[in-house]
Amino acid sequence: MHIEDANLRNKLFTAEMMELAGQYKHAEKIVLEVISCIEEDKQEIIGALHINLGQIAERDNRLDEAIHYYKKAIDHLSVRKGEAILQNAHGHFNVARIHLYRNNPEAVYFSRKALELFSKYPFSSAADWANAKMAYVVSKAQIESPVTLEECKDVWREIRQLPFKDINAPIAYKFSYVFIAHLLLKESNELTTLHFLKELSDWAGEDFVTDLVDTVETRAAKFKKHR
Repeated sequence: MHIEDANLRNKLFTAEMMELAGQYKHAEKIVLEVISCIEEDKQEIIGALHINLGQIAERDNRLDEAIHYYKKAIDHLSVRKGEAILQNAHGHFNVARIHLYRNNPEAVYFSRKALELFSKYPFSSAADWANAKMAYVVSKAQIESPVTLEECKDVWREIRQLPFKDINAPIAYKFSYVFIAHLLLKESNELTTLHFLKELSDWAGEDFVTDLVDTVETRAAKFKKHR
């Protein structure tokens, strides 16, 4: 995103500093002022700035407003080419991510669309692709849509090749839970599950796995109690 006007660039820098300082409303106001000064035909820049607004609102825990901004970004970027495809993919992924945290079934559409867009852009990062793929599998599982064990294994093969810091941790947690459930239900092999947990611990850390196992055991106990 390149803005030629030095004054507008300075304003965006100020907005970034305000955001870092936790002054989210102030940062949001400045970005909106910048958008109002951008020419109508600069749709790619306007779209990218709406993604910034979504991130600001999300960091301020205003998730409905964040979704609103991300969707406006998608509208501005939808018929664009080049790097706008990547920005559009991020817009869809960000909406999918919030829906996923809320167990909203709309996560399926937005994560699938993000995958399609990342695949169209030749310079998408491996982390972007892996995160979107992981989100798609988890979103399908959350609405009880068929997810195969092979899909889970395929996602695991991809994400474990990347540093854990490059992966969205909350989605990785949900994915790991889905994978364990499939291993136990479809393979009924505790050794395979233990092997996965060992790999997961090496990749994500012991605390991640300890918390995950506690969640699995708690939910399993509740399930048995209500049978």
